[in-house]
Amino acid sequence: MERLVLIRTTANRGNPEGKLILEPAVRPYTALRMFENAEASVAVRAGGIVTLEIPVGDYNDKGTRASWEQLAKEMADDRAGFILLPTIIDKEGKKVDAYKVGYTVADGRRSGDFSPIIGRKKQEMASVALADFILLGHNNKGALNLSTDKTNLLREAVMSYLRGIAAPVNRVVIPRLWAVNGLPRDTMPKAVPGDLDKANLQVLGAFLTAMTGAGMVMDDALEDALRAAANLPLKPKELEGQGGRRRLGGQPAREGCRARAEAEEARRCPGR
Repeated sequence: MERLVLIRTTANRGNPEGKLILEPAVRPYTALRMFENAEASVAVRAGGIVTLEIPVGDYNDKGTRASWEQLAKEMADDRAGFILLPTIIDKEGKKVDAYKVGYTVADGRRSGDFSPIIGRKKQEMASVALADFILLGHNNKGALNLSTDKTNLLREAVMSYLRGIAAPVNRVVIPRLWAVNGLPRDTMPKAVPGDLDKANLQVLGAFLTAMTGAGMVMDDALEDALRAAANLPLKPKELEGQGGRRRLGGQPAREGCRARAEAEEARRCPGR
């Protein structure tokens, strides 16, 4: 037991099982499958029901009738590629239609529309994990603000699970590893889940514009953070500290950018 770690979503009365994340989705999933099968059955029935007309003698004979019923079933399941029927001629030499094969088509008044029910069950399944934002736009409804809010909810939910995993790792796994290897506790690391979201550069740009109007100044730490958020290379170490603290969008900032560009050009082409 000393080599095991228990990670669970809930700790209700010391129950080690916890609670499954997707357990509430079982009921809507079961109903979804039932309604999808019903919709498929309605679509098949709309194409018609197989109808076989056979003589009374064949109908009264149990063995012969079972053979005809099996043929009708194979036709309904689309497994019979052909039908072989005898030709009956009466005493006058005329053909008698003793056997008839056809389809009885429904009148269409009982065709049910299961799309709203199926859509609702899918939304219930997605809502279990707070991921119902993926359904926005499928029904010509949804706004950007709503999508952003729902995406933030999913991010917070996932981050809570990641923090729940990191907690026992920091509390049990890492201390035991350090104790087994005889390492000092002051060098013990800590598992911290990273952020799932990438920075929205449009929102970040609007924020920086507003802060510029309030007098915010740029320093090396802030510039590195902005470069990292935009997936840009960090500022070269030889250029750190040049230009001092400068105001965003002002003349000193442009001069600093020009100076860094000139320094980079000089570094690449020292002969110029």
